[in-house]
Amino acid sequence: MLDVRRLRLLRELALRGTIAAVAEALSFTPSAVSQQLATLEREAGVPLLERSGRGVRLTPAGENLVRHAEAVLERLERAAAELAEARHGPAGPLRIGAFPTATRSIVPAALARLAARHPALEPMVSETDPAGAAHALRAGDLDVALIHDYDLVPAPLEPGLAATPLCEEEMYLASSSPAPEQAEKTEAAEETDGTSADGLAVLALWRDAPWIMPGPDTLCRAVTEQMCRAAGFVPRVRHQVDEFATVLAFVAAGQGVAVVPQLGAVDPPPGVSLTSLPVRRRTRIAFRSGAGPHPAVGALALALRESVPERLGTPGWPNGTDGPGPAPYRRPGIRRSGHRATRTHGSAEGRTAERPDGRRGAGRMTERGGDAEAFDTGAEAWREWQEEPWGRLRYAVAEANLARHLAAARPASEAAPAGGALRVLDLGGGDGGDALRLAARGHHVTLVDYAPAMLATAARRAARAGLADRIVCVAADVTALPAELAAGGFDLVLLHAVLPYARDTAGTLGVALGAAREGGLVSVIAMNRHSEPLRAAVRTMDPDGVLAALDAETVHTDLFDAELRLHTEEELDAALRALGCAEVHPYGIRVFCDYIPDDAVKFDPAYYARLERLEIATAGRAPYRHTARLLHLVAVRGPGVRGTGEGAAARGRGQSRSGSANSAPTQ
Repeated sequence: MLDVRRLRLLRELALRGTIAAVAEALSFTPSAVSQQLATLEREAGVPLLERSGRGVRLTPAGENLVRHAEAVLERLERAAAELAEARHGPAGPLRIGAFPTATRSIVPAALARLAARHPALEPMVSETDPAGAAHALRAGDLDVALIHDYDLVPAPLEPGLAATPLCEEEMYLASSSPAPEQAEKTEAAEETDGTSADGLAVLALWRDAPWIMPGPDTLCRAVTEQMCRAAGFVPRVRHQVDEFATVLAFVAAGQGVAVVPQLGAVDPPPGVSLTSLPVRRRTRIAFRSGAGPHPAVGALALALRESVPERLGTPGWPNGTDGPGPAPYRRPGIRRSGHRATRTHGSAEGRTAERPDGRRGAGRMTERGGDAEAFDTGAEAWREWQEEPWGRLRYAVAEANLARHLAAARPASEAAPAGGALRVLDLGGGDGGDALRLAARGHHVTLVDYAPAMLATAARRAARAGLADRIVCVAADVTALPAELAAGGFDLVLLHAVLPYARDTAGTLGVALGAAREGGLVSVIAMNRHSEPLRAAVRTMDPDGVLAALDAETVHTDLFDAELRLHTEEELDAALRALGCAEVHPYGIRVFCDYIPDDAVKFDPAYYARLERLEIATAGRAPYRHTARLLHLVAVRGPGVRGTGEGAAARGRGQSRSGSANSAPTQ
């Protein structure tokens, strides 16, 4: 029997890379960690580690065991949560980590609510920088942590953690006096995209001023430097101060300018001028995967949500109610996307429903099948969508489906990357949602997209996650790949966000297969034609809409104002086999989620955890997969693939750009 504590050590080694880092994080000695891992290797009966220079790396068996370890640890968390609820409800110690501004502005009121409602609960708060919260949660030093990131520098969750949104806040430039022409510049900035250089132009007025910033290796420091670079200059840092009240005191004393969040600028000293910036800080409640159902975690999440100051951007519950549970909820309604507002309806992202221009019905396929400018305009809304339950399920289920096949995709040649890492090509990879997950597993990903803002976001997310050495971003059209990619012999090729926008399904599949090596995998995600009538029946209860959906070949997406092509499993299976695939493994993504009318309940961490388990369990089962919102086919390239490789890429280059089949996300 494998020891759970040793499995935790192996998981930490996979995340941190060295035995010394694991020992430091978990308060062990390096020799103790080595001994425990050696014992685990004997228990497993196969090599889990191998020497690599002066360190160690995981063998393929070790990587596979890490995946099982994560599932085991999550199930143990869920079991503990369910036992706690059955035993006594919220009670006992609850270790909470929070960054300073939240500790001052949100946490005290939440603690007061907890004391009144659950006197047996013993919350213990520690000020914790978000950069260290993930390590503390996984090590068991914290049960819940408040973490934040910025829309300019998104931070994906680390493996083993789950989170739910809490609030958003504005960012301000603090100065001791307005700069010349500042009002004019600010007005111009407010009329531009929030993350563009023009939107941050007000910062350039202070390029020659001394700057006050937090210390190095903090997210606040990184985002300030990023904003300054976007405005065209490198700031001259004079003072390094972490506490925002002290920062504002320095500003009031004429010692420089600074960027501060809304929670840090509640009571600015006299003489401090605050200029709103088009960047937002987003706070989430994080906990170990599986711990969402724990009554203490749920009680704290509810108390925190109720304690967010009204002036902040807080998620709201429908119809003005208090909601069904502790999880925050983003109200379906108007979502900003660049300059235009589009209406969303919960999880119904692609639909024959109301369009931004007021028309209804399937509409027509856009000429380009995918416009880079349109995708860039909707990038912010797309990032929000990924954090919502249906977006999280899209990535979680796709990852679980792929995990069943990755071991077989590992090449046996001596030229293969070390440690069992795969060479992955992510076609139309957008802002890196799939690429980041694979890179975090140790694989090397080449992400191809032709939407500049999407690519820039993918690069920023990779850098923020410490994965920049494993993700390479390439600006190219999927139908016109560079020759070295078109016949690149990749172990895994992702085609997750392309087919709904492609005119030529077989040709696009051919390009993907041509880039894979013989025996390599091609993972395809598409919109399921069989899902549309059922969704119309369940969510709108409109018989006429169901009849129209029966023969619809496209569906409109509000997010990018585009028409998405619909496919069937039978159609794609036949196309892949006709191109020479040896095997095709069919799955569905979001088998049940999109047919549950109550979108609010999906934001409850406990409910979402149960829903995710259900979706993963049924993804490969018939008949359930046949009506899933998304089709997911994992194909193995055979030796006789036709219409692929450099020839297919050349044909793509010869096509008109109006036939482009690239990068919009498949929702």
